[in-house]
Amino acid sequence: MSADDQVERLLMQLVRDTSMGAIRWSLTEPHYFLTNATEDKVVSFYGAIYNQLEVGVYESRYKYWHDEESFHWSSEIRFSVVKDGTLVLDYRKSSAPLFQLFQMAKAQTLNIESLLKDSLF
Repeated sequence: MSADDQVERLLMQLVRDTSMGAIRWSLTEPHYFLTNATEDKVVSFYGAIYNQLEVGVYESRYKYWHDEESFHWSSEIRFSVVKDGTLVLDYRKSSAPLFQLFQMAKAQTLNIESLLKDSLF
């Protein structure tokens, strides 16, 4: 099994565990090595502890260069794993489980259910 396949399996497990309420995501500051010495901008970083690892799913905006002088800003969803203070994985391949995990972490952090319960509607 390739490394990408293993990461995709981990992402699917995180989606399952998040949907069952076994993982609690929180909006946190990204680790310094995701923002240091780069022009990339981490827009929102959702972190959790999973099997004694710090996992994170986040949206990053980056410059997409057309040539040496012109660029536009683009964005992608990424996944990171930190072990003992060291970045061991920064996964940048677009996939359905990665996007789903980002959406679930975002929704869990926003806690829409409590917003609806507390609203006048």
